[in-house]
Amino acid sequence: MSIRLQLILVLTGFCLTLNAAPALADVTACNKTANDVAVAIGIETATSTTSYGWWVLSPNICEKLIEIDDGQAQIYAYAEHHVVAGGWSGDTTFCVATGQFEISGRDKCLSRGYKPVGFFKIDIKPSQDVRYDFIDSED
Repeated sequence: MSIRLQLILVLTGFCLTLNAAPALADVTACNKTANDVAVAIGIETATSTTSYGWWVLSPNICEKLIEIDDGQAQIYAYAEHHVVAGGWSGDTTFCVATGQFEISGRDKCLSRGYKPVGFFKIDIKPSQDVRYDFIDSED
């Protein structure tokens, strides 16, 4: 094999490796209610689980909360109104704290000084941006 052909193959492999970088996806939340909403996000991958918060969204505002680089991640959310009772929760426990936080793991929240709360799963498609609209229930 000629040196020229070897060089072309090496450069082609290098370019393919550069293009194999993980796709980045934005996680955006929109507050479609009449009151401020405080949002926390949980991210679960094959190797880690982390919760993040709080983002306070004013009424009728959308905000990019976080960027994920793993198409295999599961995304969860928890939110509550600041002024009125109620919020959005689910059955998957993550830890939260007062003020801004980034908490690794979701077990033993209380013994680590955190509050356990139930997050709900957001359905996502791999390598696509994620947007969730918080809306008031119709009751």
